[in-house]
Amino acid sequence: MIKKILPLHYFDDHGQIKPPPIIWLVLLLSAKAYFVLLASLSNLQDKSVILQIIYPNNNDFYHHLVVGLPACLVAVILSFREKIVLRDWHWLFRVVIPLLLLSLCCELLLQTYIAQRGHWQFQWSVALSLLSAGLSLVYCLRSKRIRIFIDDWRQRTKADLEENKHRQKEKQL
Repeated sequence: MIKKILPLHYFDDHGQIKPPPIIWLVLLLSAKAYFVLLASLSNLQDKSVILQIIYPNNNDFYHHLVVGLPACLVAVILSFREKIVLRDWHWLFRVVIPLLLLSLCCELLLQTYIAQRGHWQFQWSVALSLLSAGLSLVYCLRSKRIRIFIDDWRQRTKADLEENKHRQKEKQL
């Protein structure tokens, strides 16, 4: 019933609903410390330069790593959704939205703590992080497309996936 409402470009080749593209942006913003860590590790000369520029306080970096962990788990769940369905681990789809909301709420609290520690003086990094976390939180709470996506994948069975793959093989022949 819900599938009839959605446009065709919301579906992948197998007839399953794709994750909304904006959720990947939300995950990127929530797990930004991990990307900074990867960028600093890829620097061959001095690995700590990038970390010191973006996170002058080491504790802030460690806090952001902890806050970004739920977002990384959500990214793993969304990336391996077909394998999760094949193993009948449907319960993982129930934790996607709570983990995402947890990560965003913790990001808001962490940025508020950083602003308070700086005696509420304006800082662009804190302001932009608060704005992005707040808007992401509102999007995740109000988005029907995320809920439809999660409900669709929660109802998937192993037989559905195998049938879709069989149809794709027949189309190729």
